Amino acid sequence: MFSTFSFCGRDNYMLTGYNWSSENVGNGSIIIVHGMAEHALRYKRFAEFLNSMGLQVYAFDLRGHGSDTKRSISGWFGKKNGWFLCIDDLNELIEYVRTKNSSGDIYLFGHSMGSLIVRSYLIEYPESLIKKAVLSGTTAGLPIVKIYLAKLISFTICQLKDPQSPSIIMDKLVFGGYANSVPCRKTQFDWLSNDAHAVKKYLDDPLCGFVCSAQFYADLINGTLHSNKPKNLKKLNTDLSLMLISGSEDPVGRYGKDIEFLRKKISLVIKQGQLVDIVLKNMRHEILNELEYKKAYKEISAFLMLNP
Repeated sequence: MFSTFSFCGRDNYMLTGYNWSSENVGNGSIIIVHGMAEHALRYKRFAEFLNSMGLQVYAFDLRGHGSDTKRSISGWFGKKNGWFLCIDDLNELIEYVRTKNSSGDIYLFGHSMGSLIVRSYLIEYPESLIKKAVLSGTTAGLPIVKIYLAKLISFTICQLKDPQSPSIIMDKLVFGGYANSVPCRKTQFDWLSNDAHAVKKYLDDPLCGFVCSAQFYADLINGTLHSNKPKNLKKLNTDLSLMLISGSEDPVGRYGKDIEFLRKKISLVIKQGQLVDIVLKNMRHEILNELEYKKAYKEISAFLMLNP
């Protein structure tokens, strides 16, 4: 059964949440954190699959995304510390889920930017009782020189222009190369999936593919740095079980190279045998919307120790 609900962030900002409820109980709950310039309802098919595995599924629209754009600005987290507002929003949702499902474990699934938010959450809240987390299409970030250059440019743009206004410059700087990663591409978003139908659905969705605010890009860069700093990775709970999963044709994860890089860093922190890294062949950024998406489903359900 599907339902919507509202919950408040720590600053009393009202957010919209979604629940796909399973008739089966006992396997716990999972929270989905969506990526940049998209929204939570795009995960309906995946949520229903997780329901069939006996999981209660929750998701929410991040600030400036999905339903929140009706009363806010597309791609806008906040005036200050926007990234950490989102981390706190996730924490509030986790507490909400605990009140609704007092028994059973809570898992996290984050895609792309959502994976970075999950990683930052796990760094800031290492004492949380999250048992497992799945990071889909995650990244180790731009090369250090480029990312600090991007940070400087985003700061300058916010000083010279309205930080709430869309920043085409930052959008091209941060993401411009992704479209070029696909030879003979038909659209600028072919890098998302090999499934032309899935790409068309994204293009036709008015809540997807928008250019975010200048301040958003500053927040995203800060979040990418925060979730990848070696000293922060050391804060991860050593008992955490973590899955890194990406496509071999995903430019965001440098075609699987970032998965290997992060595996080496994170394996030094969490206990042996609790880190799983998988690169799915012939898949692009959105593995859940690929032609062979069921392969991704199977790997994720196996990690969560559910029967596929």
